[in-house]
Amino acid sequence: RLAVLHDDPGLPHHGEAWDTNVDASSWIWDGILAGAMSAATIALFFLLLDVARGRPLWTPYALGSAIFMGRSVAANAFPVPAIVAAYTVLHGTVFLIAGLAASFTLLGHRKHLGFAAGGLVALALFAGFEAFFLVFFTTFAGSVSSGLFAELGTGRIAVANLLAALVMAGLSLRPPLER
Repeated sequence: RLAVLHDDPGLPHHGEAWDTNVDASSWIWDGILAGAMSAATIALFFLLLDVARGRPLWTPYALGSAIFMGRSVAANAFPVPAIVAAYTVLHGTVFLIAGLAASFTLLGHRKHLGFAAGGLVALALFAGFEAFFLVFFTTFAGSVSSGLFAELGTGRIAVANLLAALVMAGLSLRPPLER
């Protein structure tokens, strides 16, 4: 069990433990759940878009090809399962790390944050997801990134990241899992 203390006079219960019943490992499980569900939200969003366009799994194939091989793929290219799987592992790992970071950061604060603060958490996560994607992708995908951004649509990427941020904020701000 952890006792999370704070000294900010602007916060409730100044000088007292926020939550003495927080299991030290609960934030890990909560972070894993938040990260996995956020990654799955994005994957499902793009799977639905890809299926609607008649090209299932094209998005993870295109992103994986750009990141791992530095090349673009045609809009009608048949996805290579190994590249889809490798990208899925990378994507899941990034979101697991983000989920763990969000859960740890909010440890002990969950029951004291209201709806407005939850919105700010979601907004911060969204901004972080957008910035990370843009920096990571342009760094590792290099010259093919602009064509792929045009094909994927920066608006669709933003919607997917917003959905993931809402899922992660919602899961990170709910009461910890009881084990």
